[in-house]
Amino acid sequence: MLHFRSFKQYALSALALGCVAVLVARPAGLHAQAQATTGLVRGIVSDSAGGPLPGAEVELRNVATNFRLTITTNNLGVYVAGLLPVGTYEVTARSLGYRAARRSGIQVRLGATVPLDFALPRQAIQLEELVAIAEAPLVGVGRVESSTRLNEEVVKGLPNNGRHYL
Repeated sequence: MLHFRSFKQYALSALALGCVAVLVARPAGLHAQAQATTGLVRGIVSDSAGGPLPGAEVELRNVATNFRLTITTNNLGVYVAGLLPVGTYEVTARSLGYRAARRSGIQVRLGATVPLDFALPRQAIQLEELVAIAEAPLVGVGRVESSTRLNEEVVKGLPNNGRHYL
């Protein structure tokens, strides 16, 4: 038979143990919830023959908010765009010497991973003529003007809207 005092001690220790368990388990639950507020888009950018395109740029644009994220593929042509706010995206992949490809209406949902691969066709590069036009400089480098030095009394007399920096 338990004494009242030992039962009271048992109840308090069980309560303390329960509080510790709640505090330990709670951050893990919050961490899982934090991961579920964004989505992920990943894929491979390759040429039309299936070879990877390292250094290709992939731009993701949220249609509703105009949020933009530009990432570069690794040497295997793989890109991963994480922590994307939920919404509808327009995704464009481009690489030098290849025609850009665009996909619209990509839905990023909570905690979901959207696989999105691109196969870019080759495009001939056209060289354009570069013409340089010289204009007058915006700053007159030949004109010299003096400046006025303000003494301490003038600076102290300037209005500062009653705010003190300390």
